[in-house]
Amino acid sequence: MFTDYFRIIEKDICRDIKISLMLTKVFYSSVFLFYNLLKKNDNYFYACCRILRGERTYKEIAERLKILKF
Repeated sequence: MFTDYFRIIEKDICRDIKISLMLTKVFYSSVFLFYNLLKKNDNYFYACCRILRGERTYKEIAERLKILKF
């Protein structure tokens, strides 16, 4: 019973946290670049909004924008 729960946590939540940490490192290493990117590109801006509202996971956004390969 707990084994299934642990697998779900590991598969979904832990993976999303790892992706968010990678994206955070990239973002904070080039804040000005990403500010301009978000300012000029509605797709990236709305992707960030969807994450903040909890409508999408980091994994979904990364796959859709093709920023990370799994």
